Amino acid sequence: MFLVDFGLGNRHDRTMISSRLIFGLCFMLASLLSSPAGTVVRFLTSVGNLDVELYDADKPVTVSNFLAYMQGGSYTNIIMHRDVSNFVVQGGEYYVAYRGTTNASLETVVTMPPITNEYFTGKFYSNVLGTIAMARTSDPNSASSQFYFNLAKNSAALGDTNKSGQYVVFGHVIGGTNVLSLFNLGPKNTLIKDTDLSFVSSDLNTLPVFSFANPNNVTYDDLLYVSVVPAPAYTPVQGSYNGLFSAPSLDAVPAPAPGFFSMTLGTNGKFSGSLRVGANRYSFSGSLDTNGLAAAKASGPGLPLNVSVYVDPTSGGDQMTGTIAGPTWAASLTAYRAPFNAQSNPARTYQGAYTMVLPSSGQAGQPAGTGYAAITVDAGGNVKVSGSLADGTSFTEAVPVSQDGHWPLYAPLTGNGLLSGWMVFTNRPAQSNQPADNLNGLVLWMKPAKAKFFPAGYTNQLSATGETYQPPTGSSQLFSTTNLSLVLTGGDIPGPLTNRVTLTPANKFKSMTNALTMTLTLPSGLFSGSLRLSSPTRTVAFKGALLQSQNSGSGYFLETTQGGELLLLPQQ
Repeated sequence: MFLVDFGLGNRHDRTMISSRLIFGLCFMLASLLSSPAGTVVRFLTSVGNLDVELYDADKPVTVSNFLAYMQGGSYTNIIMHRDVSNFVVQGGEYYVAYRGTTNASLETVVTMPPITNEYFTGKFYSNVLGTIAMARTSDPNSASSQFYFNLAKNSAALGDTNKSGQYVVFGHVIGGTNVLSLFNLGPKNTLIKDTDLSFVSSDLNTLPVFSFANPNNVTYDDLLYVSVVPAPAYTPVQGSYNGLFSAPSLDAVPAPAPGFFSMTLGTNGKFSGSLRVGANRYSFSGSLDTNGLAAAKASGPGLPLNVSVYVDPTSGGDQMTGTIAGPTWAASLTAYRAPFNAQSNPARTYQGAYTMVLPSSGQAGQPAGTGYAAITVDAGGNVKVSGSLADGTSFTEAVPVSQDGHWPLYAPLTGNGLLSGWMVFTNRPAQSNQPADNLNGLVLWMKPAKAKFFPAGYTNQLSATGETYQPPTGSSQLFSTTNLSLVLTGGDIPGPLTNRVTLTPANKFKSMTNALTMTLTLPSGLFSGSLRLSSPTRTVAFKGALLQSQNSGSGYFLETTQGGELLLLPQQ
């Protein structure tokens, strides 16, 4: 049984996840999560879980048919047998019997009688990205066990308000949109590819398999399996959630700056929260339904924003996903619950001090140095950040850490700039030939035009890394070496400038020349200083943070028109 392929071109020219795909998923969720709640089922796939809400009220025959196959075990160890990038991924025809044994075999699902087409029944749902619909032959009333997920907006081809196509949509994805996006194949997709097994069956000519599969010898372990089960029951977990939302920028749809999300949830499912988008603030409230779904309006400047959230029951209530949507944009949301309490559940895994560095790209018109921050986490899991970016802009933040170490860095900057991104405490200790990596993340640094040192403004993605910091006590030494080099590069300096520095037994930096002064703040691991230069005569101030396990430090310095990189390194 096939869907008609309406000519999508060469699928191998597609990328794995495009900004348009994410944008479409966001808009789909924003518009559909406001509908009355239906049955939620979970697709346990080889690449992650998909949670799908079904349209029981509007497509009762189709939903009952689908649930009958699920409850009868027919949707256990089925495979996704057809994957057409930027069109559909299809399953429900084949399953693997005796999976995992030497007797494994590919079998067809035993079908029940075909169902009546409900295209004209109840509310109309279009074949848009993220929806699930029934596959069939050219006979509108021939659907049985096969279904497909729309990987793009297929309204014109498969069914729109003009009643063409008549392929019945009976649900939509509410959780796991990142999993669905993996089925859009392309050169950047290193996880899934397709292969032609039409010699086995004519409808296996676009069979999705894992990328490591040998196309000449596909095994049962290479297939993309799915088992459909009832979604776990949801019980509200009291707590506060904090997260970020961001919208991809499209050619004709300018996206707003990333935003910050905060929400407090009670055990009765009622919630209240706030959004920050630039200088604007919005507030919202509502109640989660029995599936962990909710839709609300956030009021603030201008038109209200649409808030749609979903709490994954299997996360223990620790993770929330959803969308925030404005009139012309939609942003994907991820938020985590703050689980720690200083008395009853202290954050022992993360508690302590850290130093973090944020190297800039150094591209023309952008800062050349390395930003830095001092970070502390208290027993209650509260993260406090204080730092400075490579253009001299300071930033601070205070936010809780999640159970698995995630925390959103969201710091509005002077002059309408912004620092935003997800950080995670990994607590990976130093290993041979590999420094410690106790925290990392990708951070977006946005600076508007008319900045002091960079008047054109810029948007820079920073790869932030950091490690734990242990302030020395008593006679203990800060570093395992005492002979260091302070190296300045860039700015108005014609070449790298190196100065020798000694770390004294009292953990103070001593310069070999009076031209250099350097002060260390032991409690935080930050340092600052100045260096007198000639030709022309001037004094350059610098700042930075130590990376204790590496006996080093990084930072920046600023001159009249540009800045430069500063490194503190063990002498070679």
